[in-house]
Amino acid sequence: MAVNVVAVQRVLVRMMFDPAFVDAVYGDDPSARFDVPLDAESRRWVRSVDRRAFGVDRYRRSRSLHDLLLKFTLFAAHYLRGYGDVAKLQAFFASAGFHCGMQRGESLSELFARYLDGCVPADARELRDLLALEATMARARGYRCSYEGEWKLADGVAVLLDCRVDLQQYMAALQRLQEDGDPVECLLDEAFPLRPIPRSVAPRPVVARATDRVQAEVLSFTEGDLLAALSAGIRDDRLHETAFRLGIDEVEVRDHLLRWVAEGIVRAPLRREGRSLGPKDRTHG
Repeated sequence: MAVNVVAVQRVLVRMMFDPAFVDAVYGDDPSARFDVPLDAESRRWVRSVDRRAFGVDRYRRSRSLHDLLLKFTLFAAHYLRGYGDVAKLQAFFASAGFHCGMQRGESLSELFARYLDGCVPADARELRDLLALEATMARARGYRCSYEGEWKLADGVAVLLDCRVDLQQYMAALQRLQEDGDPVECLLDEAFPLRPIPRSVAPRPVVARATDRVQAEVLSFTEGDLLAALSAGIRDDRLHETAFRLGIDEVEVRDHLLRWVAEGIVRAPLRREGRSLGPKDRTHG
């Protein structure tokens, strides 16, 4: 039987982050596979690697955690001050969520966001709202549009329908962390002055865009609902159905779409001859 190369590669990546998992793999512990059906040949192939190789880089987890915290900076600052410690965050790399998600090929940032959500106490609503915003911004960094036959969010775009964080104050707080050097070093320093989580007056939809840096802007509720629908993609001949479901005129829908295409928020479907729909294709009938 041929070795499942992709499955084996993902197992090896997991072994680089979790020493206990390395012990389980070399000990042929069934729990090492979680829900991965590696056959005997694949397991032999994995164990043919010198296990000392997995302990060469002792600080891989710390560097990876540092990179993840740069995407969840303000959340991590508030979490570490009031609810947990760095050891709890490092435990992510030994969690079942990490192992199962990595084996499925999921984004490390999204796995970390789900892990953090599980760390937040049930009554810490403001902290959870902050995590939702930073998880959306992290998702924008990793999002790549696939399939060219539908209206879809463009690369580097993500939507949050009920943002409860004041964006202007949030960006100002983030800038203060960045101005003092490494944001992660600042958030780990208890001497750094940390202000309360900036709350918005009412929840609003926001769109996050990742270019050279991640930005976010507030949307109207109509815009938020339409962009959320675009997350799954909308065929051009189904726009009227989407407009009806959202209670929006189809002409208004197309006006929004064409404006967002020009702004790089939405990608238009390609016609058969290979060009995207554009302003000349607008229909008002």
